[in-house]
Amino acid sequence: MDEEKVTKTASGFLGSVLPFLPKEMRYAIGGILVFFLFQMMVYGLVYLPKAMKDFSEQFGKPTEKCWALQKIDEKIFKVNSCTGEVVLFKESQVPSTEEKDASNKAPQPTAKSGG
Repeated sequence: MDEEKVTKTASGFLGSVLPFLPKEMRYAIGGILVFFLFQMMVYGLVYLPKAMKDFSEQFGKPTEKCWALQKIDEKIFKVNSCTGEVVLFKESQVPSTEEKDASNKAPQPTAKSGG
């Protein structure tokens, strides 16, 4: 619809209803509308940011650590406690005890011969 048509339609509707109301009633209705619109605007400005923050916290990232490794029947599984999903953990992803020991050892200084 054209903007002019909408304006004419709205003004036509209001123009046809308002003449039947007393002048004081028109001012009262206008004041009530302004009051409620102002209240809605204040409510939106004050509470909408808080509601959006609460929504993002509730449905955003999980607040607890969901994934954990568990050993079941000599196999290692990744278990998601949030969704209940269980995935076999590849052995290549788990460092062997020898690799752990090697990585935990501090590098030994090498002796240089003086010369």
